[in-house]
Amino acid sequence: MAHYLLVGGAEFIGCALASRLLQDGNYVTILDDFSDSQPENIARLRCNVVRDDFRFCHELPSLLKDCDGVYHLANRRLSLSVENPFMDLDYNAIGTITLLEAVRIVNIPLVMVSSPSVYGNADKVPTPESSVLNPVTPYGVSKLASEEYCRLYTRVYGFKTVVARVHSPYGIHQGLDRVVPKFVKQAIDGEPFSVEGNGRQRRTFTYVDDVVNALITLMEDGNGGEAYNVSGEKPYSILGLAQVVSKVTNVPVRLNKTPRAFMDIDNSRPATAKIRRLGWKPSVNLVQGVERVHRWLKDEYDQSSLREQLESFATP
Repeated sequence: MAHYLLVGGAEFIGCALASRLLQDGNYVTILDDFSDSQPENIARLRCNVVRDDFRFCHELPSLLKDCDGVYHLANRRLSLSVENPFMDLDYNAIGTITLLEAVRIVNIPLVMVSSPSVYGNADKVPTPESSVLNPVTPYGVSKLASEEYCRLYTRVYGFKTVVARVHSPYGIHQGLDRVVPKFVKQAIDGEPFSVEGNGRQRRTFTYVDDVVNALITLMEDGNGGEAYNVSGEKPYSILGLAQVVSKVTNVPVRLNKTPRAFMDIDNSRPATAKIRRLGWKPSVNLVQGVERVHRWLKDEYDQSSLREQLESFATP
């Protein structure tokens, strides 16, 4: 049985990763300040939970002492980075250095979740890991800096760090402001889909279970100091995603077009040959993934309705 520390592990990817590691017979500790996640996400999991900001956590050395590996999932979102690039730099980049310094002492492997934001508007599509890195947002810059520090620490200190550039992850327990669960919720509520710009920007969506499988593969077999693209099979436009959600939920497509996000990327489509050579490939297509998100949200609605009914019966 191995022991893994999940930094930022209460968010939806960490929740799914912790569940899988526990199912495989491992011991899991989650370190999270819950600034971008809900405690309910991990309430059902039998793991140790430390509620703290990993950058200032005094328990971090003792948490790492008996660990066999670290998954670095903590980050601040792209939208927040535009609003406050100083906070973005402090949390994403300087926070990563803080974690690397602690991991260096115990000499255990670390897998960091990064982002296609490091490519910016890529010069080559499909985009291999060797492409020019030209981020166009503070978030992309801080993620690139974090990647470079990971590579540096492997090169200088010898312990294994691996970077996973995860493309458009989605799944159950994800925040409802993210595009896939947002569209599904809007369909359930009978609302039009909120589409930024013309909706033709393309994304390669990756279901959370496939992300988890990739992270475990990289912890076990990834080469230290290297980055790997992780993504689903097929790119979809945002309008195409709306069509998929419409089909799954049996709701007609109605659009509410809003201004496009600042510095949004036009086309994000990675090459995945590198991680496929390790034996990983995605197994959940977008239709299947949206069906799972739909079932999850419907269950959440049903449970919420039941709680409201029980509370009304209990009210004198």
